[in-house]
Amino acid sequence: MFYRNRFCSGTSIGANIKESVYAQSKVDFVHKLSIAQKEASETHYWITLLRDSDYLKKNLAESLLIGCDELLKLLTSSIKTAKLNLRRGETISDEKSSLITNHSPLSLNMNYWLVKSEPDAYSYDDLVKDGKTDWTGVRNFMARNNLKAMKKGDKVLYYHSVTEKAVVGLTKVSKEFFPDPTDEQWAAVELEPVKKFKKPVTLAEIKAEPDLANMYLVRQGRLSVTPMTKEEFDLIVAMGKGE
Repeated sequence: MFYRNRFCSGTSIGANIKESVYAQSKVDFVHKLSIAQKEASETHYWITLLRDSDYLKKNLAESLLIGCDELLKLLTSSIKTAKLNLRRGETISDEKSSLITNHSPLSLNMNYWLVKSEPDAYSYDDLVKDGKTDWTGVRNFMARNNLKAMKKGDKVLYYHSVTEKAVVGLTKVSKEFFPDPTDEQWAAVELEPVKKFKKPVTLAEIKAEPDLANMYLVRQGRLSVTPMTKEEFDLIVAMGKGE
């Protein structure tokens, strides 16, 4: 019973978001997103209940809840903006676009990402030396979904975590997702180095920049693979050049 209810609520979220893209009116657009928001909230409830009842392992449940929380934030923000535009009599085409392409694993046109690696385990210099690498070992569901959304040619910032906490270079996706050879239940992509930054961009510098306040690196620092907007990407690249 628990799993059936979770399945029904969880699978209808994406369907309603997709329907909103082709909404017949502004009101219909808000209505579709509101349904998705309610279903996401119900999904959050069922996952929590399954976790507390020991039907789901804690680490699995927590990973799912993180993704659910982020989706709820995105939907709530989109609905709020759409309602404001509706009162002003403005169009919602930009809101539709941002919902699908901005910070979302449902993206059709996502081109910019950030991946994390401990420099002592695998640094950017190691990647340059190897020429390319399979990005394996990701064991978070939201991060896995981001890997699966990557397309060949997408630009990826390389972040040294733990000791350095800085973006140190630029890579690109050279092969789209395939089963992780270390555990085929998960996903991997192939990355190639593009250019090392002249100046590492530290986490402290990123947090100090108002235009980067909505980055997943700032808001959801535990995720190892995250999407970015073009504006965020371009700003960090400029900072890495010392501009």
